[in-house]
Formats: sequence, structure tokens, C-alpha cells
Amino acid sequence: MKQILIACLLGMGALLPANEVKSSVISYYKKVDIHVAPGVLFATSQAGDGAITKLEVRDASTNALLLVENSCGGYSCSLDISDLSSGTYVAKVYCANTTHTEAFNY
Repeated sequence: MKQILIACLLGMGALLPANEVKSSVISYYKKVDIHVAPGVLFATSQAGDGAITKLEVRDASTNALLLVENSCGGYSCSLDISDLSSGTYVAKVYCANTTHTEAFNY
């Protein structure tokens, strides 16, 4: 009985159309970079990430929004952080294709 069942299953498999599945994986190099200079926070993105649309700075301990730059539109954006006191902050970069969050000390 098992042999008949196996033969039927194999026969059914032979009747199914043979479709070739091709995978096309597009790999983009994605990297958002955050750089802190005296008084300025710089963010840059790559083509895979898309253009930067917004840049935020939050307090690392309370998550309170401290600074925001909405007028970004290219692959780089900067924000004046000279009014921040020394401490740990979180920069959040919004890009067309991704969002990147990174802590930094100032």
C-alpha cells in the first residue's frame, strides 16, 4: 500500500508544471553617519537610505525632544547643538527609506 501511495505522489509531482524560480535580490549599501563637531551635529546618508527628511536630538535619559531640524532635503543635514549642556543625547535621523538612531556625548 505504501508503495502505491509513493508512486502516486511521485506521479502527481511529474504532472505539475515545472516553474523555475529566480531570485533577484538588490542589495543597497545603507549607512547613515552621525558626526559631532564643536556646536554642530552632522548627519549624512547614502543613496540606499534616501534623502534625510528630519533630524532630532533627544535627551538620552528622559527621551525628551530637545532640538529638531525639519528643513533637511538632501543626503546631509546639520543641526546647531551649541546650546546643549554636556551630557549624553540621542540623535534620530529620518531618511526616505530608513530611520537611524544613535547616542552621542557632547
